[in-house]
Amino acid sequence: MLEDARELIINVHYMMLTIAAKHKHVYARWKNILTCMIEKDLGSSKIHRLRVIHLYECNLNLLLGLYMREMDQRCKDNFLLNKSFYGGRPGRRSIDPVAVDVTQVEIAMIT
Repeated sequence: MLEDARELIINVHYMMLTIAAKHKHVYARWKNILTCMIEKDLGSSKIHRLRVIHLYECNLNLLLGLYMREMDQRCKDNFLLNKSFYGGRPGRRSIDPVAVDVTQVEIAMIT
């Protein structure tokens, strides 16, 4: 029962992404991007010392991953991607730099 429901949800999700790609449709939630700014130097809010991170809808990242996988792999193999690029890459989530920065600040405050 639970396995059937899980399979149905996955199939519907896949169908929605396929239809969007085939008909060049953009879902409204894909148009919303959350932008976070993190201080590179604690206490320094100078504009050139801020890291800007854009968080996209996970479905959009999935769609880009499905259709741009070959290009992404070629760029990765030839070292054409910036090492600080996180979102949509295997093993890297777009929220990871935020967690790393918060953890570094907390460790610094404790020590």
